[in-house]
Amino acid sequence: MKIQHFVALVVLSLPTVPGARAAVLAGPLTNAANGHTYYLLSDTTWTASEAEARGLGGHLVTINDAAENQWVLNSFSPLTGVSEAKLWIGLNDAANERQFVWASGEPVTFTNWYPGEPDDVEGVLGTADYAAIRHPSDGRWIDISDQRKIPNPKTFGVVELTVAVTQPADQFMPGSARLNGQANPIGSPTLAWFEWGTSLAYGNATSPQSVGSGYNVVGFSNVIAGLVSGTPALGRHRHWVHI
Repeated sequence: MKIQHFVALVVLSLPTVPGARAAVLAGPLTNAANGHTYYLLSDTTWTASEAEARGLGGHLVTINDAAENQWVLNSFSPLTGVSEAKLWIGLNDAANERQFVWASGEPVTFTNWYPGEPDDVEGVLGTADYAAIRHPSDGRWIDISDQRKIPNPKTFGVVELTVAVTQPADQFMPGSARLNGQANPIGSPTLAWFEWGTSLAYGNATSPQSVGSGYNVVGFSNVIAGLVSGTPALGRHRHWVHI
């Protein structure tokens, strides 16, 4: 069986389901490119936005490529109702100066800074530790302070709920391969496993394993055996989103 990078990752979560959140302005919206769910929050600080994002079961958005950046910009800037609105994203260096990390714990593989940014300065508002998409016109990022800027421009948080993603298989051996995935328990006890097969019935699954109940992305793997070389594999990606 030929294992490809899309071999299925299935996540079962046991969440509590919060009610509607007063700070949510729009959503859920689903990005067809990755299957993730997003929300737009009302104008407030980065810290308050990230706290609200965790309450929804996610984090401020992690942007992994230019296409996702453009999707976030196109999807949410018009919904703010503010012509020059900024959008909070999850990137920040609050813990260690100049060491930018995503609030989700995912690795930083893409950035889109405006020329001269990050500059770590925002006048009387102090240290600028938090990234935002600066303007609807170009989608570039700046680092700004967590203090409220009154009256404008306003800054709105974009929340991303990411339960599970697949990673390429590796460690290929005659008749076996290792399947890899990542899951974010986003605060609830979560079990994860893989399903695969040669038809849409799938028919094969690894044993469920716990990925904890934290708020960071957790990697996990399973080695599967009994594979036949040259046989195409089918898989699926299912997840329960916490909303």
